[in-house]
Amino acid sequence: MLDGMLEEKNIVIKDHVESWQDAIRLGCQILIDGGYVTAEYPEAILQATAKYGPYYVLAPQIAMPHASFENGVITKQISLLILKDPISFSPTSYDVRLLFTLATTDKESHLSALMSLAGIFQDEGLIEKLLQARTSHEAFRILNSRGKEKEED
Repeated sequence: MLDGMLEEKNIVIKDHVESWQDAIRLGCQILIDGGYVTAEYPEAILQATAKYGPYYVLAPQIAMPHASFENGVITKQISLLILKDPISFSPTSYDVRLLFTLATTDKESHLSALMSLAGIFQDEGLIEKLLQARTSHEAFRILNSRGKEKEED
């Protein structure tokens, strides 16, 4: 489904973060720690948000923070931050509990990741299961079982 772009070790579940900026930094720190992006990447997302607003808040509960691959992406990967307490990126945006931080190396991998994630974002049952996940292993299993169910159809 996500073609290896999301590894179990890159899923973190937290009860609370202080701000949307902290959520961005945490989602990116997962990628920094894994060697997928440099420290430049979260700053690029924060700067783009200051300029354009929270362009990556896509639907209720869901954000997909990302910046250009030219801003410190080393290799493609996604991190998933699941928050038990929702955060707001602006007074007019949806509350968010799932942050899929996307790092892609080119336009082709960016579009491929978007297409894969779009299927997840449209599956309300899957989103609810992810929101209820208690461990990264459980969340990873939920995401992978969706891909297998689609293959069997």
